[in-house]
Amino acid sequence: NELAERVERDPSQPIYIAKELKSVCLQMFSKIFSGQGLTAEQEQQFVEYNSALLSLSTGSNQYKTGEAALDSLRVEMLQRFRALDGPDIDPSTPGKWYHDQTEL
Repeated sequence: NELAERVERDPSQPIYIAKELKSVCLQMFSKIFSGQGLTAEQEQQFVEYNSALLSLSTGSNQYKTGEAALDSLRVEMLQRFRALDGPDIDPSTPGKWYHDQTEL
């Protein structure tokens, strides 16, 4: 991952804990649950969706942006999930174990 490579190249470089760990966590959970990482745009959509969950009004721009992000993410994540449906998919395929534990 980018953070690990950057620290390995130059350990004295600053680490922006909150932002970089948020990205690492989003990428990690995406790989666990879907077998694939996220694009920068998808990471941003997850952040926007999370912000919408914390918004006070369903009429706010924050809520509407998060709702649009969720709509986009739902389509992509469901496609990734369905790509693991086949019984002939190797059980060691990233995301397959979680897929097999879940019924949608």
